[in-house]
Amino acid sequence: MCSLISVVIPCFRSQSYLKQTVLEIRKAFETNKNYTCQIILIDDGSPDGTWEVIRCLCRSFSEIIGIRLSSNFGQARARMAALPHIKGDYAVFMDDDGQHPPMAIFSLVQKLSEGYDLVYARFPKLKESLFRKAASSLSDRTLTAVTKKPKDLRITSFFALSSFALSSLGDYQSPYIFLGGYLFEITKRITSVEIEQRPRFEGKSSYTFQKLYAMWLDNMLAFPHTPARLCRKTGFLTFLAGLIFLIAAFFLSFETLAIISALALGFGLLFVFLGILGEVILRTFCIMQGVPTYTVQEIITHDNP
Repeated sequence: MCSLISVVIPCFRSQSYLKQTVLEIRKAFETNKNYTCQIILIDDGSPDGTWEVIRCLCRSFSEIIGIRLSSNFGQARARMAALPHIKGDYAVFMDDDGQHPPMAIFSLVQKLSEGYDLVYARFPKLKESLFRKAASSLSDRTLTAVTKKPKDLRITSFFALSSFALSSLGDYQSPYIFLGGYLFEITKRITSVEIEQRPRFEGKSSYTFQKLYAMWLDNMLAFPHTPARLCRKTGFLTFLAGLIFLIAAFFLSFETLAIISALALGFGLLFVFLGILGEVILRTFCIMQGVPTYTVQEIITHDNP
């Protein structure tokens, strides 16, 4: 019996190459009779003709579902919009620009069949600008420090989820979306598969510094207790250093050192209290925030284009 794989693709400004991406995915499944596919295309508020391309694809192929968001909510929220429509035994999330080879879908799913819940594609040679590589590296180190992400795991936008992970995400309610961070909390069955990244079909990434920063901030605030704990730890270390310097200044009679020590003590205590207060406020904010994660404007299928 064939397993059904749901392929989820957030789309933004992909009018000129989205069709090519979808046709490659369909061709990959035609060559592998062990799986059938469902393709979910989410238009994340594209200002070009991406939605019209999605509409045409839905008319042509019965396995495609098109979801149109009312605004540009970002890739993470676009993925969440697809969750209620996933019917597959597994789900694979990938980009719309052709950098993720469709045949690699089966490599990710194969790992899931071995008992893993979350499998990331690992790219040995990233085809990114120096700025993007530096930003990704900084983000990766930060997330390792404040979440339960394994140190040797690199988060990418090409990943696969098991049925357990998908059902668990149904309970994920947060104003900040970080799918990986949520899954890191509930499962340790996480791994990666090395895959060769291809060049984009055309153009360049739409991620600006502002968008990268917003995505990093979303990930950081998805679980506010972790940065708050980091803040408290920093405050404690600062306080401890100040206390040591103050004792040294007392015995050595260094007036300047005494002033620096007093300031360190004060700032250390300030960070401790801010960390505690911040955790309370952020948790309350997450519960009370009423702004929707995303808003669906339109859904189309082959039978209802």
